[in-house]
Amino acid sequence: MPRGDLLIAFADAALSGERETIAQARDRLEIALGAAAVVDAAAVISMFQLNDRVADAIGIPLEERTAEARTEIGAVLGVDNYSA
Repeated sequence: MPRGDLLIAFADAALSGERETIAQARDRLEIALGAAAVVDAAAVISMFQLNDRVADAIGIPLEERTAEARTEIGAVLGVDNYSA
């Protein structure tokens, strides 16, 4: 994949939620591959987020490591009976 490193960096940045990190990754991707690649990459990232939310909503079981991570996050947030 041409410039897969930049695509991965953009996806990681998007998931970080850090505006400056996202902007820097987006700009590097646009310089290397063009605006259309940024739009396509953003669409793919969005679809993965959507699919994850749909899977949660309809009750598809989580992988064990994901369930454990959610339990840990729930404990940090003070949610005693968090179930995924």
